[in-house]
Amino acid sequence: MLREEVAGPLGVTDELFFAVPEEELPRLAKLEDAPFDPSMFEAPEGADGSEGQFPAEEDDHDGWVWAPPACMPDAAFGNRADLLTVDMPAGCTTSARAIARMYAALMQDVNGVRLISADRLAEVTSVAMSGPDAIFGMPVRRGLGYDLDSVGGPFTSDTLFGFAGSGGTAAYADISTRTVLAVTKNRNSFGTYTSYQQISEAVVGGLGQY
Repeated sequence: MLREEVAGPLGVTDELFFAVPEEELPRLAKLEDAPFDPSMFEAPEGADGSEGQFPAEEDDHDGWVWAPPACMPDAAFGNRADLLTVDMPAGCTTSARAIARMYAALMQDVNGVRLISADRLAEVTSVAMSGPDAIFGMPVRRGLGYDLDSVGGPFTSDTLFGFAGSGGTAAYADISTRTVLAVTKNRNSFGTYTSYQQISEAVVGGLGQY
């Protein structure tokens, strides 16, 4: 479906995959790991400067709850051919150009292709839930499949939607200005979006509209 309904019509068939065809594997950039930052696995600091604590659920917890740090996916995991060639909709292999093109086509025609109607866009980018994230601890606002809060930097607004990847990649679109910013990278920086934020500063500086 991704190939026939999205990638193909948008002209990015060879840049946007769930399962990467084996013949395309040599084209992929190899992932590498940035130095490990153990503070990423600490509970967030409270707003008043006190030691932070993740929200209490059935089992109260303090700190990271997704997986032990030693089990976090690293570059070697992400480079595995057997995983890259599996149809896994929870993630995709893409270029920044392709994912930006897909986001743009959610908001408007791109070479005659629009993926969803204006009414459906309004529906999926309305707040569907909000509150503390049970894993990461910080407050979030989520639409239907999209994050409605940015990961920092000047590219932000009340009409922003998108999502960030665990390795420091991110893609967001602003409905009010029809602007898309997508950053993909092959150096994993788990939970750190410095590259995205620096690029957003350059883009926003050039546009002069935020």
